[in-house]
Amino acid sequence: MPDLPDDYWSAPASALLDALAGSPSGLTGADAQRRLVEHGPNLVERRQRDSDGRLLGRQLASPLVGFIVAAELTKHWFYRRSPRRRRVLRVVAPS
Repeated sequence: MPDLPDDYWSAPASALLDALAGSPSGLTGADAQRRLVEHGPNLVERRQRDSDGRLLGRQLASPLVGFIVAAELTKHWFYRRSPRRRRVLRVVAPS
């Protein structure tokens, strides 16, 4: 791996190009072929797809889902308590 600065995102482009042995116009065909042989193809490793149940479980564990459920339960509680609150809720949080 090239010697990149720790804060590479804020380094000047010229410093990154020097560290990566690149140029503003890109790599030559020979450089690209050499890097392909040396480092292999630029592929992202595939992960096994989660089952539908696991995906649903992860989504239900989200704090946002908890917040939405709590808001709906609060709305339901207020709605059942009195007709006056129903009128307020229809203005503030329509169904």
